[in-house]
Order: sequence, then structure tokens, then C-alpha cells
Amino acid sequence: MLEGSVPYDIPDFRKEEDRVKYENDRLSPFYGSDNSLPTLPVCSHTDYKPTEKQLEKYKEVIGE
Repeated sequence: MLEGSVPYDIPDFRKEEDRVKYENDRLSPFYGSDNSLPTLPVCSHTDYKPTEKQLEKYKEVIGE
């Protein structure tokens, strides 16, 4: 999706060579446990920001 529907091979994480390719992949659509911002957009509206109430609910769900 992020690359315009360009097909790509699915890695086989049972193979060390495939795991090494992705070991530094830190992209995430979620807020970090340290309140860091997502590194991927959560929707097609890239300027979307959750409300304070939504963030509170999210923290409740993840157990903070």
C-alpha cells in the first residue's frame, strides 16, 4: 500500500538471511509505550491525530 501496490516477496522469517533484512524495521502505526509517535500513518489522512479521549481509551486497552 505504501509503495503504490508494488508487489514484493514475503520474507520467510525461519531463514536467518530474511530475518537480518528486517531486524532494524521499526515502522509502526501505533504509539510507543514511551508516548513516541507512530512511524507510519494510521489511515489515508496523514494529518490525522487521535483525540485525548481516544488516547486515554488506547492506554486503558493496553493496560497503562
